[in-house]
Amino acid sequence: MRLQITFPEITLHDGESEIALSLFVHNSYDSSEGVRMFWGGIRSICSNGSVFGEVLAKFYAKHTSGIIVNNLKQQIEDTYEQIPLIKERISILQNLKPTSDYKEQIQKTFGKGIAEYVEEQPKVKNQWLLYNQLTH
Repeated sequence: MRLQITFPEITLHDGESEIALSLFVHNSYDSSEGVRMFWGGIRSICSNGSVFGEVLAKFYAKHTSGIIVNNLKQQIEDTYEQIPLIKERISILQNLKPTSDYKEQIQKTFGKGIAEYVEEQPKVKNQWLLYNQLTH
């Protein structure tokens, strides 16, 4: 089971556009997978579980351990309170230029494949654009 609930009146800006706050819940009918829950500005979720967007909070529990989700209202409020901080972090990254050795650092940290991918992309003007390339 996959369920995505979108709250269109609560948005955050990720540097590209406004994204509505969403809650994504994934659960299996036969206990073959645990329960997953993501909060954030979620653009898309791939069938392999990759999440595209800004994840503000997440929850995972196996069916064997018992699932207790307390105070859903409080989780929503906590997530909503994080939006200004996330906007501030995005703004900081938008105002920072990549370091001169960022390509070498990418290869050292993420490996040759990711470094080659970034090399093929247009040169970025700020760290926010670089972050988006790395998480594309």
